[in-house]
Amino acid sequence: MNNQQPAFPCIQQLDRNGDVITYAEEGMTLRDYFAAKALQAQIANSHLTERYEVSRSVIAKEAYLFADAMMEAREVKQEVA
Repeated sequence: MNNQQPAFPCIQQLDRNGDVITYAEEGMTLRDYFAAKALQAQIANSHLTERYEVSRSVIAKEAYLFADAMMEAREVKQEVA
């Protein structure tokens, strides 16, 4: 696992005049972004997880379950629209 990968990577280069040009890269997926937000909410309410002695790996897996549900909800919304 490469822990040094940036979430929102970009490449900066100088043009002929010495001005900085920034090129965006793909970076974090929408699913990862949703999972990060879900994880943040779970950690903010950590008193609940500590009370029930839930492991960090379970919390992380649950964050992706929330992310998957959000991705699915987006697909349903797009089908209806």
